[in-house]
Amino acid sequence: MKLTPQVISQAPVYVNPEKRLTLNLRDGQALFIENLDATNNIHNVIDLTNNELIELSGIPPSLDTLETLLLANNNISRIKEESNESVKSLSLVNNNITNLGQLKPLRLWKLENLLLIGNRVVREHNYRLFVVWLIPTLKVLDGEKVTATERAEAKELFGESYEKATPAFDATVNGGPQPETKSKQERMVESTVKKFSEEEKADLLRQLEEAEDMEEVERISAILKGA
Repeated sequence: MKLTPQVISQAPVYVNPEKRLTLNLRDGQALFIENLDATNNIHNVIDLTNNELIELSGIPPSLDTLETLLLANNNISRIKEESNESVKSLSLVNNNITNLGQLKPLRLWKLENLLLIGNRVVREHNYRLFVVWLIPTLKVLDGEKVTATERAEAKELFGESYEKATPAFDATVNGGPQPETKSKQERMVESTVKKFSEEEKADLLRQLEEAEDMEEVERISAILKGA
């Protein structure tokens, strides 16, 4: 399915539990984010969970009402160098981001809340410090608040800013694994902890797919991450 203007205009719209107007584009087969100008800039949340997206791009700067972008359970392995100042919450749970270098374009965003659980990149050395450093506006990463100590450690390791990065930055972004493609199901299984029974894992993953707001996504992701 392509995200044509007609598909977008006919998609369901609802008010989520956080009282934000949400455009429901879940559960399609879309490969690319496109034609979002057809939303007429009225939605606070756009939900593209469980499509087949391979790239984070195509978010028009004109959508200044858009605050939350839900992109969990896709196949995103590329993030285009595009700036975005309106989106504050971004869910990339269970995608194909494998190394820290792939995250560099997010420095052009003004994110406050970011979820990357279910991506191989979260296992990279200094992952959390790197993301905190890369996105200075970030307040919550993977359901955990960013602390002042983390900010200080991140600056000490990577430099005062992106423009004044230390050699550790180059070593970090160039030394990770090459991007790879895994199926959604493989990634979802890898993201769960082994102490859950198979039934419990399946139920939590189902809840994650069906979550309709960032609060619920964060709650379930936190359980999967460290319960």
